[in-house]
Amino acid sequence: MVRRIIGITGIGLWLGLIASTAGLQAKANGNEQMFKNLPEGWKVEKSIIVSKEQTGVISSRLGGEISKLTNTILSFKGQQLQVNVIQCPTNEQTEKVYKAILQAHNGVADYALRDKDLVVEFAQCNDVKLAIQARRALGLELTRLDSVARKLIRKIPTGWQIENSFIASPEQTDAVGKKLGGRIKNLSNTIFSVQGKQFQVNVFDCTTPEEAGKITNNILKMKADPAFCLQLNSLVVEFVGSDVELAKKAVDELGIRHGFIETLAEDLVKALANRNYEKAVENFDSTMKQVLPAEKLKQVWESLIAQSGAFVEQRGVREEKILGYNVIFVTCQFEKSVLDAKVVFNNKEQIAGLFFVPGQVAQYRSPGYAKPGLFQERDVVVGAGEWKLPGTLLMPTGKGPFPALILVHGSGPHDRDESIGPNKPFRDMAWGLASQGIAVLRYEKRTKQYAARLAVLIEGITVNEETITDALEAVSLLRGTEGIDPNRVFILGHSLGGTLLPRIGTGSPNIAGFIVMAGITRPLEDVMLEQILYQASLTGELSADDKSKLEEVKRQIAAVKKLSKENPSKGLLMGAPTSYWLDLKGYNPAAVAKTLKQPMLVLQGERDCQTAMDDFNEWRKALSGRKDVTLKSYPTLNHLFMEVQGKSTGAEYEQTGNVAEVVIGDIAGWIKQH
Repeated sequence: MVRRIIGITGIGLWLGLIASTAGLQAKANGNEQMFKNLPEGWKVEKSIIVSKEQTGVISSRLGGEISKLTNTILSFKGQQLQVNVIQCPTNEQTEKVYKAILQAHNGVADYALRDKDLVVEFAQCNDVKLAIQARRALGLELTRLDSVARKLIRKIPTGWQIENSFIASPEQTDAVGKKLGGRIKNLSNTIFSVQGKQFQVNVFDCTTPEEAGKITNNILKMKADPAFCLQLNSLVVEFVGSDVELAKKAVDELGIRHGFIETLAEDLVKALANRNYEKAVENFDSTMKQVLPAEKLKQVWESLIAQSGAFVEQRGVREEKILGYNVIFVTCQFEKSVLDAKVVFNNKEQIAGLFFVPGQVAQYRSPGYAKPGLFQERDVVVGAGEWKLPGTLLMPTGKGPFPALILVHGSGPHDRDESIGPNKPFRDMAWGLASQGIAVLRYEKRTKQYAARLAVLIEGITVNEETITDALEAVSLLRGTEGIDPNRVFILGHSLGGTLLPRIGTGSPNIAGFIVMAGITRPLEDVMLEQILYQASLTGELSADDKSKLEEVKRQIAAVKKLSKENPSKGLLMGAPTSYWLDLKGYNPAAVAKTLKQPMLVLQGERDCQTAMDDFNEWRKALSGRKDVTLKSYPTLNHLFMEVQGKSTGAEYEQTGNVAEVVIGDIAGWIKQH
């Protein structure tokens, strides 16, 4: 449905890559989150954003560029200190500012910390203990860990205090490696104070998992209990102390396993950013190595870059538990969008799945026109056999039989809600229409539900496998469902779904009518180029790299035009195989629609930046004269049929909205008339 650079199809059809059209997501205006949920006794007395003029003066004094500076006064038990949060534009500038602040505090590291592009200074304070307490109160204690320890230790338990954390010198590391019989790249030592006792955690960053195995075996020979040593791939964790119970608890207390898989996910993204695809697949499980080997992963990444622009940075990481799997989301900033790398781990800490999905910033909001008391939801299965799809059927309360509507997705691996950013247009429509007495079926799209399998079978795939077959299965399901009028089963297609409705209609005489929402009528490759040129026009003057990418897109589209059975492509064009393009070659949706006997409703947002009013006018031209066809456009609605102020760029898809109530009313009214 939504593409930034590759238009409305692309590799996303097959491998679960959804590229948001949102532009660069601005960093937070302030650092309020840092000062929320302070422990008891701590209070924010004052907080200001320093003016640009003052920030410039301080930048000059510190010898590094500062893009933003906030001053916050904290009080605790009658004492006060100032917390300066300094944001710099680059790592190089951050390092300059950090070193200058350390020097101003005579090298005492407890008065300042650095984390990515931020420097936090604890100022107006002569008591180093108060600075340390403030660091803990703000949840910044982890920044005291050295870079190797940070790969694994992700939380500091209550009652634990970091006394010291450092990386051993190369000479010390080599000596320890020889003693333990394995090659070590880095050796981290972190000393904690726990209930008055010292407890040391050593992390051995070894050259390979095999070398880590040697280190582990030799450490265990010297330990009284295996709880004192843990191997995680090429990392070895040693707990030094005499308390076996504390060692057993330390893995969970310090979040070490969680930290390990977070590190693996972050390292995967780092390897992709560096285009080191062999490194990226190192921790794939056997299925992933077969489905997505390094060469295919390269194609995926390059397609994603083409859609979203160059990779800029990792912006955060979070964990969720989904169906028993640990799933790590690494938020990635690209030039033109923010995406989450969704990395799925099995119980052996191996990567069992990889997807790129829109970064979730805003949250979904149910529309006011949805009345949950007027309908019931139940799970259903669309189709049977190897391609069966999970779905949700909404049945109005009361006595049927009811008219029913099937929702058919746009391009891309959509879920049943056709989610994009925080928005769920299919859920809006389903809830809104069910509230008005219409049964609604929505289901997972095949290219999402079976993304890995389809990646292997990509050669030979057409829109039949992507969309049409499953839509016809949905018709059969509803016609046989108790409480639904089998003679009043309608289909609604959005975007690509709308484009394909006439073809779906030729596959079954049992469909009561069709609703086209933002369906294109022109060749898909032409619309893709139009979308790309439009997005390029929004960025101003193109860089040499952008111009080169645009020329490559034009080359691929020209190659699509030349395709034939006798002249197939050797690889994917615009993310799709030859079979896909040949299947669509010569397809004229409006002309096919003209041959259908069922009534039609064609809807279009006039501020749609993906499907133009030219397409709407083609529907109008082809279907003119038919009394059973209704066409309507909405002056202020975008491609999602949501209100947009001014020109639509696609960036608004990342803002919470709902399908306009007038659209729900028009659809419901039309169905009830038929």
